[in-house]
Amino acid sequence: MAIFSGLLGAYGLRAVLLGETTPPPPPQPVITVPLAAADLPAGRKIALSDIALHQMTRKQMTEAGIANTEVMLGTSFIIGRTLEQPIQKDQPFTTTALFLEGTGQNVAESLQPGERAVAIEVNKRRGGNLSTGTVVDVLFRSHPRAAAEGQLAIPEKTVTLFEGVRIVAVETPPPSSGPDPNSLDLRLTNGRFLNTPKPQPLVTLAVTLEQANVLQTVEGRGELTLIPRGVEEAMPSGGANAQNHMTLEGLLGVQEPAKPFVTEIYRGGDRQQKQFNPNGTSVDLQLAP
Repeated sequence: MAIFSGLLGAYGLRAVLLGETTPPPPPQPVITVPLAAADLPAGRKIALSDIALHQMTRKQMTEAGIANTEVMLGTSFIIGRTLEQPIQKDQPFTTTALFLEGTGQNVAESLQPGERAVAIEVNKRRGGNLSTGTVVDVLFRSHPRAAAEGQLAIPEKTVTLFEGVRIVAVETPPPSSGPDPNSLDLRLTNGRFLNTPKPQPLVTLAVTLEQANVLQTVEGRGELTLIPRGVEEAMPSGGANAQNHMTLEGLLGVQEPAKPFVTEIYRGGDRQQKQFNPNGTSVDLQLAP
């Protein structure tokens, strides 16, 4: 033992005299950890832009409380999945916070008795960027249409279809479909460029059966806008009465023009028909022989 202590002391003295130092420990391997780039609500379909990649050591992960088997480290297993629970900014994606791959939110579980789920495409500027659980008013702006035989003219008009409708799901297109939902995808087909509109966010609303019929009536005939209501704002008792008009003309309040008044005038043995138009003009009608 004395000999070992002497050798150890001699080695230490030699190290001091020669300036030798203890070699530093090898650097810890760095791990790429995907974290949420922003606060993400439940029901959101994860896109690449939702993820921020951070370089961390295992020690840093332990100190941050994210060194567990539930933390997902591969972005390929995260992108395209739907959040079952909200994730705060700079928090990791865990297996318990995401629905199983290929599945998503069961919208039926969010419906109350008498409600129906209707999915509509809404531009982000018109409410397509709202989150699940938001209560909104639904506005409709019609596309104008000229009068035709058997059809009334449709003006460009905005009406409130419903008040106090709840959003139960939102599906946002992945970034591969374009950063701007209003941009066009130019594709060359048979030597010609074709304009392909980018897909819009798909918003699912909880509505009554009558309201679902109204949404079916206006589909493809104009633009829908979702206006969020205040959290503390009282819900309307009756809501908009749009469901009482099941035609586009009825929804917009378009009335059939008044029919002209026709009178017959007899003078002696002659009979004459005169038409009086709503604008105050009149015209003599040619009688059939």
